[in-house]
Amino acid sequence: MKEKKSEIYEKKFSFGISLNIKLDDYEKIIRRYRKYISSVYFSLPLGEKFHTREAVIEEYSQKGAIEKFRNILILFKENDIKLEVVFNQYGISRQKMIDALKYIKNIPIDSICTLDEYADIIREYYPSIYLVSSFNNANKICVDTKRNMYNQIVIGRRFLRDIETIKMVKKNGIDIKLLLNNGCSFNCGTCRMGKQRCREIFEKNLEKFTIEELFALQSFFPFELDVLNSKLGLEYINEFKISNRPCTYEYLNNCLDSYIYGHNKEEEYIKKSKMNYRLWGRLGHFNSYLEVMDIKNVKRIKKEIWDIL
Repeated sequence: MKEKKSEIYEKKFSFGISLNIKLDDYEKIIRRYRKYISSVYFSLPLGEKFHTREAVIEEYSQKGAIEKFRNILILFKENDIKLEVVFNQYGISRQKMIDALKYIKNIPIDSICTLDEYADIIREYYPSIYLVSSFNNANKICVDTKRNMYNQIVIGRRFLRDIETIKMVKKNGIDIKLLLNNGCSFNCGTCRMGKQRCREIFEKNLEKFTIEELFALQSFFPFELDVLNSKLGLEYINEFKISNRPCTYEYLNNCLDSYIYGHNKEEEYIKKSKMNYRLWGRLGHFNSYLEVMDIKNVKRIKKEIWDIL
């Protein structure tokens, strides 16, 4: 994609901080993509209760992790990139939440992404903070009055291409962060249901759809940003969220590169490696099927999906 066309993505992308990425590699990311990065999100180094992924728990347990964590935050803040704390793990006690909210008093955060159950206490301590509704909240977009306390909502799954819902959310005064590449099942009831239920839903869907149809539904390719822009206009979307924790520098770099510069170049990425399917759909259940999928067929199915919307 030409550089001029990529200008519409300035300050649009948000990605997660991984401690297994070196500080100088983050500097490379900033040098290349700074004008496209709106924010970075992260969980706090306060124990396993604050992390949803085991690999992230392991990252924070390494020697020197806290110092590295702080240096990464400083780096992004110095480069005018917003910092977002994430509370998306279930079962955090009120006291632990209070301790966490006191901890971030010393961090120049710009927003907090949270589950519904923690929203009230966050507003007690940070009444004017920019509050984001987590992707792990139930899909009750625009019908739950509790969401009026949110400034932004993270949406994905079956809403990825739901033009009317996106318009409704925006009309109701709530900003939108679209989660592009998580790859979650479109009919999933959030991670509250557990890993086993996630697998069961995936396998049940395969009884109705081919693997290529399912991947086409649940992933989001770079060219689809062009389609979304033509059908809706990207001014409706405040940020595009990239799911990348706890991935490598190479993954983050390639993912950003594809979404900013790689429109209609998906075949080139897959020719290099079938693992590049994961750039646009990270759900692990797809991994054993990557070698058998035909990229041209997946794109054809995607275009048919968009044509009927």
